[in-house]
Order: sequence, then C-alpha cells, then structure tokens
Amino acid sequence: MKWFAFVVLLLICTLVVCTPICRANENKFAYSVKFLEDKNQSHQPTTLLGKSADGLFTRALTNKTSANAPSIYWLKIKYSNSSMQTYVLILSIIFKEIKYYQIDQNGQLQMSENGYSTNWLSKTIEHNAPAFYLYPSQEPQTLLVKITTRMPGTFDFSIVRNDEFYNNALSRFYYYGLFFGSLIVATLYCLVIYIGLRDRVYLYYALYVLSFLLFAAIDWGMLNKYLPFSLEISYDLFAIPYAFMTIFLLKYAQHFLQLNTKYRQLNTIVFSLIAIKIVTYPITKLTGISLFYNDSVDIALIMITAGIGVYVFSKGFKPAKYYLIGISLILIYLILFYFKNIGYINFITSSPYFTGYNFGLAEVLIFSISLADRYKMLQTENRIKNENVLLLKDQLINQLNLNEQHKEEINKKLEAKVLERTAELKEANELLELQKTEIQKLNESLTHDNVKLVDNVAKISKDRFDLKLITLDEFKQIYPDDEACYKFVENLKWKDGYHCAKCNYQHYSNDKVARKCSKCGYVESILVNTIFSRIKFPLHKAFYIIYVLHSGKIPSQESLSSTLELRRATISLFVRKVKSILVEKKINIKTKEGWTNFILLKDH
Repeated sequence: MKWFAFVVLLLICTLVVCTPICRANENKFAYSVKFLEDKNQSHQPTTLLGKSADGLFTRALTNKTSANAPSIYWLKIKYSNSSMQTYVLILSIIFKEIKYYQIDQNGQLQMSENGYSTNWLSKTIEHNAPAFYLYPSQEPQTLLVKITTRMPGTFDFSIVRNDEFYNNALSRFYYYGLFFGSLIVATLYCLVIYIGLRDRVYLYYALYVLSFLLFAAIDWGMLNKYLPFSLEISYDLFAIPYAFMTIFLLKYAQHFLQLNTKYRQLNTIVFSLIAIKIVTYPITKLTGISLFYNDSVDIALIMITAGIGVYVFSKGFKPAKYYLIGISLILIYLILFYFKNIGYINFITSSPYFTGYNFGLAEVLIFSISLADRYKMLQTENRIKNENVLLLKDQLINQLNLNEQHKEEINKKLEAKVLERTAELKEANELLELQKTEIQKLNESLTHDNVKLVDNVAKISKDRFDLKLITLDEFKQIYPDDEACYKFVENLKWKDGYHCAKCNYQHYSNDKVARKCSKCGYVESILVNTIFSRIKFPLHKAFYIIYVLHSGKIPSQESLSSTLELRRATISLFVRKVKSILVEKKINIKTKEGWTNFILLKDH
C-alpha cells in the first residue's frame, strides 16, 4: 500500500510539472525550420536567404555543439502569418551571439542582434531569452538566424503570439517570485537547522539548493539584467554550477542516507561517483568532449544513487521514501530531456521556460519534506534514547542502593574477621618473639664459628696458593673466560677514569674489547699499553701463563702446552716477551704485589 501511494504521488508530480503553459499556435500561422552547421564559417546571409541554398539545410530538430571549439549555426525559418497577430520567435539563451537577417519590402537586407553577451538595454525586446518579432504579412517570409556559441546543447525555440508572449512574461514574474522565494526559504531553513544541530546533511542540501538557484539565474539570463556588467557566455558559466548541483546532491545523499556511519561500502561508491564527476572536467577541457556538462553522465550517477536509496529504504530507513520521490523526479526530467536532445520527443518544447525547473522546484519541496521527516524520525529516536537512558539511570540507582546495603553487610563481616585475625596475629607475634630470641643466640654462635672457619680457609688457601700450583680448571673459577679477563684489565687500566689518548676527552662508548671516544672517535683497545698487547691466543690462557711464571713453579713447556692446548713455540715466545719486559723494567718475577701487577707493563 505504501509503494502504491509512492507511485501515485510520483505520477501526480510528473503530470503537474509537464503541463504546458503556452497554448498551441493558431492554424493561420505556419512555419518550417531547417538547420545548417557552418563548420568553415564561409557562408554569407545573402546567399543563404536564396532558394538555391535550401539544399544546404537539414530538417534535424536537434544539433549538438562541442564544449571548446566556437561553432556557427544557421537557422532558416520560413513562415506564413496571414493573421493580424504579431508572433514572437524565442530562442535559447545559451548562445553568445544571435543575428537575425531578413529581406524587407524594399529588398534590403535587415539585421538585428541579440544573445547572451548583448547589453540588456540594446535588445530589441527586453526579455531574458533572445526574442524576435514575426510581423503579419500576406506573403510568405524567410528569416535567417546566425548563432555563434561555445556551449554544448540543443537549439530550443518556440513561436508564440505577441499577446501570449507578454502575458507569459507577466506570469513569469509571479513564477520567479514563487521559484526563487521557495529556494531561498529552503536554503535559509537548512542553514538555520545546520547552525543549531551541526548536522552536515542540512549544509550540503543548502549548498545544493543554492547551486540550483545560481544555475537557474544564469540559465534564465537574469544576472545580466541585474548586474552592472554583462557576463561572458562560456562553458564554465553553465557547467560549474550544474556540476555543483550534482556533487552537493551526492554529498546530501551520503549524509541523508547515513552511508558514512552505517554503510561504509556504499559510502565509498558515492565518493567514487563524486570523483568521477570532478575528473570529467579536465577530460572535457583536454578533449572537447562534453562530459562535465552532460545529461548521460548525470543520469548514470544519479541512477546509482537512487539504487542506493532503494537499498537503504529496504533496510528500514523510512525517510528514504521522500528522498526516492525527489530523486525520481530528477531522473524523470533528465531522461525526458535526454530523449528530447536526441530528437525522440518534442512535447517538452511546448513549455520552454518552466518545465525543467518545475521538476526542480517539486524536487526541492520533496527533499525539504524528506529532511523534515528525517528530523522527526531522529527526534523520535532521541526521545526513545532519552527514555531508555532515564530508565537505565533508575535501574542504576536501585542497583547502587542494593550494592550499598550489600557493602554494609560485608563490612560488618569483615570487621568480625579482622578482630578474629588480629587475635591470631597477636599470638603468632608472641611466638615469633620467642623464636627470634632463640635465632639470635644461634646466630651469635654461628658468627663465632664462621670467623674461625674464615681464618682457617684463608690460611689454607694461602698455603695452597704459595706451596702448590693450582690447576687451569681451578684458575678458571676466578677467570672463567676472555670476557672476564677483558673486564679485569679494563677496570685495572682505567681505575682512575677514562681519558682519550688523542684529545683527553672523558666520555666514551665501549664494547667488549675497546673504548671509543665520544668526541674525536678514537678507538683504543683494552689491551693497548699492557703486557698482553698484540697477543694471538685467548686472553685467559695468557693470564694463566703469567700466574704460573709468578708462582715460580713452572711446569715443563710440553705439559703447559698440553694443558692450554697451545703450541710450544707460542708459549715460549710469550714467556720470553714477559721476562724481557720484567728485566727491562727491573722487576722481580716473584714480587709481593702479585702477578696482576704485571698487567699494566707496556709492551714495546
């Protein structure tokens, strides 16, 4: 039932906006129109007015022009006006320059000029659209119209009686007031709501209506009437406001249908449609193919958007029904206008001024209703949410009261448990105090025994170290690997602090075997300027060799070579090097300071 009401409303709107305003011409006025595209701009009016030039013209009712290249077209209108009425020829206002040529009764060529770029006060008939009088005549007349344009479009024209022309002109003022007033009210209405709610759907709709208003003012030639200067006719003058209408309509659809929050994939599709519309502008400029200001492109884009609206409506978003009515009106007009442009239908020509804008005005009103319905739905949702919030708040308060009662009960139980536990802890503390006293006595006894034990161990260790050479495995318990040996040499070498050998800087970065100056970058090995400089075997083995030399209990080189897993020549060379340094420094190998005192001896 709801879909039936939707279809009925859509049909009513379509019938209303398609109702012709101009009445048909009387039978006493007959005319024929032929077209000629002057590609080389070589034809002259005097030649074309002759009967011999009739073969150059065609009877095509539509002629598409390109987007960039200037074009010249000729219209040859033959008419017979045997009535006593003056008729008016009305052409589309999109043409930059229009010149009318006619042979008068004296055989002279008469010319008058009109067009978008013509000054308002210099027009023959002060009318938004180019108009020309067709006076009564007993003889058939020929009128030649030269049209210069850069605009892509069709040659729309109509011929009406003079009294109808002026009656329609007066009625248009009422229509203009209704049309522009409705658009201005819709724009201000949406802007006020946007300022209050900060909902961007109202902003985009206001911009859409404003673009529609601007396009209508340009298309009807009203700006040249009221501006202190004349606008130059151009492709961009019409195409840019028209494109803004499409772009803002798509943005409006995005937010109205809540695609940006609920339907991410559909939102991406609409973004792509907007990008396609924007990209058609440079394509049009580069190729001359009119894609930016093109009914087919807009039909495709809006049809996809309408399909998205149907999907969202099927998901339960009820305000989409008004959106679908409005978008359907736009599609119906664009499709009818497309078929008119390619010559399949002509009935729209009977209402040349208002048909498209009747659709637009009806669509604006429908969209305004859809916004109001959406606002009402959102208000209802907010009211339900607020009621749910209040209900939840009451539930939370009741739950908090229950929690408070439960908390008091638990606190009472905890207080009883604390008193019980405090008594237990008091008994435990008394027991611990007794144990503490006993432990202190045991510690005093153990301390006395430890002192004796340490003295005995120290004495035994000293005797063992002095009297008996310790094994390599026992030595490794003190110096287990090269890393431990490097660390020992590093701490011994720089025990008074690091100073760079090049710049005397005190800060450095280090690794396992060297330190690097943070200022000049000089890298100094840990073993430089020590007795281990330039050794070619593991450092912990060199430590053990020096220990053995210092002990005085030197095993055979074969035994030491087997223990350390080094060649005899390597051990012999290092032993001679150490002894040479000790002799040079006049240091006794059996020094009291210990074998580690040899480490910082420089190797020359």
